[in-house]
Amino acid sequence: MLAKKSPAMRIATLRLKELSAGEEARMLHDAWLKQKRDNYAREQGAVVAAKYEIASAMLRDKEPIEKIIKYTDLTHEEITNLQNGAVEKH
Repeated sequence: MLAKKSPAMRIATLRLKELSAGEEARMLHDAWLKQKRDNYAREQGAVVAAKYEIASAMLRDKEPIEKIIKYTDLTHEEITNLQNGAVEKH
């Protein structure tokens, strides 16, 4: 069989089998991907919240905005809004 002799054909055959998987396998895969995306989004939200908490603490300690930008990666506008109370903490 050609798939046994040619590495490219073996890979193509495996990919074809993967793409031809039943509906249940596709649904399981989609659910797994959704869970991974949801977890990633949750983690990113926690990172943003931590940046705002750090920026708030630095503002309370009267640190310069440039230093806050450097350590939090927040923009000047985000920090100014936080300083003025115009931003709801994440």
